[in-house]
Amino acid sequence: MYIKKSLARNERILSTFKVHLFIMPTIVLYPAFWIAYMLLYMLLITVILSMTIINDKFTVMPFFSQEATKIFWRFTELFGFLAILYFFYRSFEYGITNRRIIEKHGIITRKTCELRLEAVESVSINQGIFGRIFGFGTIIVTGRGTVKVKMKVVKTPLKVKKVIEEICTRYQKSTTRRTK
Repeated sequence: MYIKKSLARNERILSTFKVHLFIMPTIVLYPAFWIAYMLLYMLLITVILSMTIINDKFTVMPFFSQEATKIFWRFTELFGFLAILYFFYRSFEYGITNRRIIEKHGIITRKTCELRLEAVESVSINQGIFGRIFGFGTIIVTGRGTVKVKMKVVKTPLKVKKVIEEICTRYQKSTTRRTK
């Protein structure tokens, strides 16, 4: 977990936000997903075929029928597809600590956007019709200048917005008391 690993001294996680399962169909649109799927599939084929060439026929094991071999291949494809889908789903991390708001995504490459709590100016929600129906949306936290943290396809965006605003308000009140 990136957020946990990136904590500074005396910094703690106050809340993390989950990505809605509705993101699964959109993950399939990423070219990186298909590249990872094809690489995994080629690796599986290479490993399995290198161990199973018998009498110039491609079989999983000599005692499996051709029908069982086909079922095995379909299961392997499905497993690879679901495994990569799961890793892409888990590659999205959103959270808030007592000092900053963090957005991270990526598996092999990592893209992060962080915004210190004192720099937060507004929190807004973008939610289309499917988001309203299925309970997801994009939270946009705007800071000073051009900094924006976008938390895409977040579950229960109204609750997330409320949590972020409450933490920011508490943080601003605590820093105001310290300066007085």
